[in-house]
Amino acid sequence: VMAMAALLASAAVPALQGALLKGRRPEAFHALAALPLAQERWRAEHRDYAASLGDLGVPAQTPSGRYTLQVLAADADGYTVQARATGAQQRDTDCAMLRVVVAGGAMRAEAVGADGTGSEAQGRRCWLQ
Repeated sequence: VMAMAALLASAAVPALQGALLKGRRPEAFHALAALPLAQERWRAEHRDYAASLGDLGVPAQTPSGRYTLQVLAADADGYTVQARATGAQQRDTDCAMLRVVVAGGAMRAEAVGADGTGSEAQGRRCWLQ
């Protein structure tokens, strides 16, 4: 009986941890969703999109601190913003970096794993949950 309980627990704990990590991603989504509006307000008064969160008046962390936010690139045609998992959330290795890319008037969501690689399918998994 004890062996069976240990076996069940060993299977349940990783599944629970995965669900918790996945359940915390909306915090990054929410933070990233606020950035396009802030960027458009900035762009209305400047030649380029803002190259820093400070220009936008946006904090560099989500409220819980599970993600750090950063403008990776910005110019007159678009920008890339990222939420990077920190602390315990870094165990969400497939979705370690969630990005919004605006280029040529189009917006897309991306995800990059802790290993620095990403794919369209990975992006869908991370963003669509």
